[in-house]
Amino acid sequence: LLVAPLIPYQTVGFFLATIMAVSWLATLFILPALLTPLRRLAFGEGKAGEE
Repeated sequence: LLVAPLIPYQTVGFFLATIMAVSWLATLFILPALLTPLRRLAFGEGKAGEE
């Protein structure tokens, strides 16, 4: 879409690429940063030493 001859297709291609890049960054950085302090709540882990 980014190399399409029509300008609206190029615009849509740019927006799709931007959305994919933001999603990639969120998955790579924001999601682990949120899950780290919420590990016990998210995965149901008990306290250290408990089974």
